[in-house]
Amino acid sequence: MLKAAHWLKDQQNNNGLLGQAASASFIYSHAIGTLGLCAVAAATDSAEARDAAKLALGYLEHHRN
Repeated sequence: MLKAAHWLKDQQNNNGLLGQAASASFIYSHAIGTLGLCAVAAATDSAEARDAAKLALGYLEHHRN
């Protein structure tokens, strides 16, 4: 789990986006990655996963309709 969270963190941009906004449905991929980071943060109490999840959640909150 921690290895997967670390990989997601490596894909995260400074603004919190996981990956790239390369398609019209990028936000769905971002949301799924965010869910994964939240699950790892809850299961392991990893500071890296928790911080990445907070940043990813902030991106979702900023871009909601």
